[in-house]
Amino acid sequence: MVPFFVLACALSWLAWAPLTASALGWSGATPSPYLHLLGGLGPAAAGLILAARGGRASFARLLRRTIAAPPRWIVFGVGGPVALYLIAAVILGLLGHDVDLSATGRSTEFPALGVVSFAIANIVFYGFGEEIGWRGYALPRMQAHQTATRATLYLALGWAIWHLPLFAFSAGLSAMGPAEVLGWAASILAGAFLMTFVFNASGGSVLVVALFHATLDILMTSPTGGPLQITMGALVTVAGLTLPFRFGRRDLAP
Repeated sequence: MVPFFVLACALSWLAWAPLTASALGWSGATPSPYLHLLGGLGPAAAGLILAARGGRASFARLLRRTIAAPPRWIVFGVGGPVALYLIAAVILGLLGHDVDLSATGRSTEFPALGVVSFAIANIVFYGFGEEIGWRGYALPRMQAHQTATRATLYLALGWAIWHLPLFAFSAGLSAMGPAEVLGWAASILAGAFLMTFVFNASGGSVLVVALFHATLDILMTSPTGGPLQITMGALVTVAGLTLPFRFGRRDLAP
């Protein structure tokens, strides 16, 4: 799987290079923030390129996984993150915190995008852009030769490395201290386990994990104020580290 991870990083980092150079003071140019969105397509592009090289059947299988899913799992792909979000809001409300739910779906990074436009962009560039590669292409091939747990650990490592340039220019990651970086790494690990469960249990549907991933991103970056995102992150971590893989399928053709 090394070629996939190298290609995914290369494609994304190439798109992010102007933003990284500007943030580090290596360039005086002011690149478009939408390059962040464009870089999200790197894993998908890498997965599609390598799947096509593997033959027509491999490429067609990946495309089918991208557009097909059991209806109940499509509902879960959106409803699962929304449920976690509302649970976190209720918990904070009971603890006396003010949460501005009216800010749900807004973006501070892309303020020109409305709620609907930002949701569509998230689904396309971060949902499908990442998950066609991470879960659609890489995970079935890794699970074919090792346990779901070990495959997820390796995938989480590659996923974390892929994010590294974002620590230079992404508002959320660039402001993190050492303790927060450790928390972020834990969330990547838990998120990888959670995505493995959702992918396997849905019969290997990229559509479901793409919706799940994008909805999580939208909700966890909403400028609601207070510790809502931290609380939701904690719930995601607990879910990701406690859901058993035995409830999901691993006999998915690569």
